[in-house]
Amino acid sequence: FQGVPLDVYHASEETWWGLVQMRSGSEKFNRKLAGRALTMGLQYHGDGRGITKNGTRVDDGTEEGIFRALDLEYVPPEDRE
Repeated sequence: FQGVPLDVYHASEETWWGLVQMRSGSEKFNRKLAGRALTMGLQYHGDGRGITKNGTRVDDGTEEGIFRALDLEYVPPEDRE
């Protein structure tokens, strides 16, 4: 397994769905969400903390909540490019 890149995440109840959402889409898809957050004055956290504004979480801690916070229709993992 030498030379194989590996990301390891320790999820908590707070970060689980944010990590699921972040890790179940392509890089292009996640960049789209992060860009959307920036244009809305929000922060999109790759560590699972979801969407925040001025340090306060604005999603409800669910995958669907992340999409709602970005004013986007929910996209199931199997449909994320």
